[in-house]
Amino acid sequence: MWLVETNEKFRQIVKEKGLTLKQAGKEVYVTEDTAKSWSSGRRKMPLVSLELLSNKLNISFKKNDYLVDKDSEKD
Repeated sequence: MWLVETNEKFRQIVKEKGLTLKQAGKEVYVTEDTAKSWSSGRRKMPLVSLELLSNKLNISFKKNDYLVDKDSEKD
């Protein structure tokens, strides 16, 4: 499973969209605790969850976009 480090960007997007971590987690079918883990950087976000979140919030996550760092693609 491809995982990406998105903690700062995830927090920024949640804030910009006016969501709580619970609401953001619900958008991608995970618990609030999982969303908190992504937000804090304790866990990396699976690509499938990132893709789902980006689709639901109309945000791009492709290479060189602001959501995924180029360095994350090497993992």
